[in-house]
Amino acid sequence: MNEEYTSQKEANRHGLILMILLIIALFTASLAITYAVVKNLSNNESKIKIASWKIIVNNEDITKNKTFPVNEFNWNSNNTKNNMIAPGSIGNTSLTIKNLSDVKSKFNIKTNLLNDNKTITNKALKISLSENNFVLEKNQSKDINLKIEWLNLDNNESNDTYIGQNINNLNIYIDVDASQVKD
Repeated sequence: MNEEYTSQKEANRHGLILMILLIIALFTASLAITYAVVKNLSNNESKIKIASWKIIVNNEDITKNKTFPVNEFNWNSNNTKNNMIAPGSIGNTSLTIKNLSDVKSKFNIKTNLLNDNKTITNKALKISLSENNFVLEKNQSKDINLKIEWLNLDNNESNDTYIGQNINNLNIYIDVDASQVKD
């Protein structure tokens, strides 16, 4: 009986060891599967793409800085040297605005005439845009004409003289306000 008891005890011990090994194997397999799932999820890239926002004016990216100077004009004046403005002068330039964004955008363009960062107000200096409010589809562009005209007005002689004597350079700034069109 003692021999039978010992062999039964040994069989129980072998069964217990086998069961412990089986539990360890199942636990290890479970961990390996969980790790594989987590690793696979963390390797996947997001499927949501964000629309880009990019505005170009005359080949310059103005996405972050929407105010910029315009210096190149074609002047039509018989009474001044080349590239100079005086009463009676008219200057034109073209602005090419490109909406390279992934969304339809509306634009509002404003002009500012500055000297030493101070706004110049003069009834005789006229700045105009061929169009200043418009909408562009994505990847569409538009050419806008910018015109500056110094009217030769008899009642503006004192202002003309002041500008001619005190201001060496006029700076025309364009402010482009663009926003997404909400359909």
